[in-house]
Amino acid sequence: MPQQSYPDYLNENASPGWDTALIISSIIRDMPALPRALFGPLTQVFDVVAEAIEEVKTMRNGRDGCTQLIVRVTKFLEGFVDGLKGSSILDNTTIASSLFVLRRNLMAICADAKRWSSLNLWRSYIQRDQIMRAISRHEQNLTDCFHVFQSSDDRVSGPISLSKTPVGL
Repeated sequence: MPQQSYPDYLNENASPGWDTALIISSIIRDMPALPRALFGPLTQVFDVVAEAIEEVKTMRNGRDGCTQLIVRVTKFLEGFVDGLKGSSILDNTTIASSLFVLRRNLMAICADAKRWSSLNLWRSYIQRDQIMRAISRHEQNLTDCFHVFQSSDDRVSGPISLSKTPVGL
């Protein structure tokens, strides 16, 4: 049987959609199969994703770009959690710190989306280029963050290999 190929989450142009709630609920359903030390960090990431979704819903300019960022993160998390199910990782600190980096990036996206959603129609039109540049920076930050997860695979000792998660390197 041929090995399943995974989408490239580093370079994927995810189509905007709001199936993220279904993905997150499926991830939460799988949490009992994860190492307990990751419950807290993952819950914090999910909280920020939910907050970002609410902020992006009210944006006038850049909504599609921010939606793609959120979809990309949730798809990454889905693959990440699938790769961790049933594992017994000896060092959760590295993964938890990588989740903290992801959370920090999501908080920056959320803060920008909140600021952009408060702009009136005229202001958001005038600042559309600035918004698009910021979304591109967020995209690069997420790519760097996904690389952090990939490099943490080299430092994690245990039966799991994070490189099996669909990170797309």
